[in-house]
Amino acid sequence: MKELERMDHEDRYFDLKLQKLLNDMEYLISKRLELTRLISRIGPMFGLMGTLIPMGPALIGLTHGDIETLADNLIIAFGTTVVGLLVGAVSYSIAMVRTRWYDQEMDDMEFVCEIVTGGGQDEVHEEEKR
Repeated sequence: MKELERMDHEDRYFDLKLQKLLNDMEYLISKRLELTRLISRIGPMFGLMGTLIPMGPALIGLTHGDIETLADNLIIAFGTTVVGLLVGAVSYSIAMVRTRWYDQEMDDMEFVCEIVTGGGQDEVHEEEKR
């Protein structure tokens, strides 16, 4: 946290600026996680669309007795389903791991901020100083 090192600890708005810094980090983390979370939700949707779209020509091929058209479109349909689910599973796993990492980082940053501001002191230590 280079920003923390550059901050003036004697500034009367130090606590507010520190809170703003933490909020900015939360925003940055949220922004970094957006793409993987989005892909984990959209991947299966595209897989379903890729399943439904070729089903129309496949059913038309079936009504005309064209088994080759039916088979080709079913291969595409089920292939896109598998790819969509695979994309969703992988991106969901990545998002979960990254979320855990970022949560740990935020906990560490909040801990450091508490130490810097002296917010971690309890009443017993305050009375000993008096």
